[in-house]
Amino acid sequence: MNINEIYQLIMNDFKTTINVSNWNCNSDFEKQLKSLLEKLSDRPIYDFQHRRQKLIYNINRMFDINKKVFRNIIDLAAEKKVIFNFHEKEIISKCLDELNYEGFVALLMNEGIESSFIDLFKKEFVPVIEEETLMLLQREMEDAKRQDQILHALLGSYIYNSFEEKILHQLFSNSPQNPIYEEGYYSFLKGMYPDVFNRDCSLIYVGIDEKLRGQYGSSESFNDSIFTFISEAFERLNNHCYLAVLIKPICENGKNIQWDLYSNLILFAERFKEIKLEKAYFKPSLIETETKSCIKELKSEQSKFEISNEGFNFKDCFILTENLENIHLNYDLLILLEKNERDERPIPCPACRSINVQGNSYPVINVKSWECNNPFCHERSKTNRGKRYSLASLIKQKAINEDENLIPIESLRKWRLDVVNIETQEEILEMLVRHYTLFNDIITLVNLGNLKDENLGNEFLGRHIKFENYPLSALEEGLTEKFFKLPFFKRFLYEKKETGDKVELNNLSHIEDAQVFNGDAYKVLQQFESNFIDGAVTSPPYYNAKDYANWKNIYCYLYDMYNIIKECYRVLKPGAAFLFNIFDYFDNENITVFSDMGKKRIILGAYTIYLFKQAGFEVNDNIIWYKGEINGKRNFNQGNNSPYYQAPFNCWEHILVFSKGKLDAKFKYPKILRAHPVVKMIKGKNTLGHDAPFPKDIPNLLLNNLEKKSIVLEPFSGTMTTGRAAFEAGIKSINIDYMYEYCIRGLELLEDKSNQIK
Repeated sequence: MNINEIYQLIMNDFKTTINVSNWNCNSDFEKQLKSLLEKLSDRPIYDFQHRRQKLIYNINRMFDINKKVFRNIIDLAAEKKVIFNFHEKEIISKCLDELNYEGFVALLMNEGIESSFIDLFKKEFVPVIEEETLMLLQREMEDAKRQDQILHALLGSYIYNSFEEKILHQLFSNSPQNPIYEEGYYSFLKGMYPDVFNRDCSLIYVGIDEKLRGQYGSSESFNDSIFTFISEAFERLNNHCYLAVLIKPICENGKNIQWDLYSNLILFAERFKEIKLEKAYFKPSLIETETKSCIKELKSEQSKFEISNEGFNFKDCFILTENLENIHLNYDLLILLEKNERDERPIPCPACRSINVQGNSYPVINVKSWECNNPFCHERSKTNRGKRYSLASLIKQKAINEDENLIPIESLRKWRLDVVNIETQEEILEMLVRHYTLFNDIITLVNLGNLKDENLGNEFLGRHIKFENYPLSALEEGLTEKFFKLPFFKRFLYEKKETGDKVELNNLSHIEDAQVFNGDAYKVLQQFESNFIDGAVTSPPYYNAKDYANWKNIYCYLYDMYNIIKECYRVLKPGAAFLFNIFDYFDNENITVFSDMGKKRIILGAYTIYLFKQAGFEVNDNIIWYKGEINGKRNFNQGNNSPYYQAPFNCWEHILVFSKGKLDAKFKYPKILRAHPVVKMIKGKNTLGHDAPFPKDIPNLLLNNLEKKSIVLEPFSGTMTTGRAAFEAGIKSINIDYMYEYCIRGLELLEDKSNQIK
């Protein structure tokens, strides 16, 4: 047959199958199709029945026609305590869409499901038949514009499924870099870009402990070594892979510097690379204008907003303890940092292998996504859009597709929260290997000789292990000082200049031992004398987390917090403690991009420690507020038991312990506070009148260390949890809040408490 005859055959069969005899594809599509058929003229075409079955499958897939049947099967499985993983669910869905009964039964048998259960599942396997599929398709195409999109997408997939896939792959991926055909997509991609799926350094796991600290003289030299290590680790790691840092308690000058290190390490890891970013989404002049509107003192020539600060992405921090019941035990920190390095090389479509792709967007900063432009790709959407994907998503998909990567359910359960009881160091390594690497990867362990001493060997769970000593000589001296002088810090670290518009102090409370002031905490605090408050405790407004707490960007937030913290320092007595409750939640810092791609885990804990140190405070410790099993919004693993999908539920918050000078020796506190979040909604009503109250357990950590008639400060008092707890303890309080309604509601609650005591 000549080209026109093949064209007519394919078009007639397609139109007949779905009953669209009057429809014609557009001229551009027809031209591309005939060009493709010319290249395939000497290749056999599959028989009509094969093409018809594939077309029915694509209609089912495109419109998720078997969704209800699929849901019934999954629900029945859950009732019988059978849990299918993500990969198995995909197989079930495909079997339904292909009307593949035998494949479905084979999956069940492979799962080792009892024969009586298999009979139950068989009854639920009632996919939509061909006639129903075609009727549903007609309904979907009632709108003419929609019909045209659907039919072009289906026709493209119909062409793809009319010829041998290998031949099409070779045509669509016409690349001199990869002339040899590889059946597996990942092998094909590795042949095209040898480094893309190179897994010779997919995880670096380093231990930082007191022994290591002892090998360096000054704190600055120790920090220099850590910063040097982080920058080198970034270069060594394969893209979209992890650096894991274990920080054990380290005593320096009688004080635990664990959280000081945490702050320095995370700040450097996220910001150490200075890049003149020239992307359409990066609008430095707009960021500078918005920052200047909040920070009048800002100096543009020092701030250099045209420079973007990049590095690792902070993902998680696990709290590891030997016994969670013993709240006075020291704990370890396990920090996870992900490398996402910008890579502009086009990635061929994983469905059809076409190199006709476009850079669609960045779902996450530095993670470029691609969209297939091949009109004959078999995975086009019902709106005739091409398949979308990124290298990071492809790595995740590889993890799903290979059974060797399946994570045992007991490991998922143990590590589903970010506060974990640990018995051995090998448990940590096992989690990191299972959750953040792929089978056959090469991983590097640094300064973890204890694992080597336990005869771990060079193979572990199908991964290859390299042991390395922490470098002692290859440090970049002065790197710490150089980093903290970067323009990044000059975008927010300014002292507010006196404006002359001093506020008049107006105490709203008639209760003698509890003063309440409505206003800006900075301006109110300015009216107080220095060195007269015995302690402070607060949970500040989290950056842009609530309607009452909005800033243009993170620079404006940090500027305001810094100046309030400085005023708190001034009014506190020497030796006084300041307990600061903060949480590293998810949002957009609005300093690189303003869309959802900028959403990330914001390092509020690290920022806070830095601000307090700049204000003159000493960092003493961090009391971990462990909230237990919580109803968090963060998805644990999207129903996926494979690497790179594991994200623990965040069940703890910082209660950072700062002091003005050396902390009073009488001050005692636990390492972990076990307290459930406040239940504020009762029968649909907010009984406290505040969106984010903290439990009285937090201010009591401070109040239990103060004598009667001491004075405690709460600069963000909300509805006066601290004020009410102080009143009960016989301690005076100064409460400040910007929201008048919170002040009034707090006073009402305080008066209720006062009446109860009377």
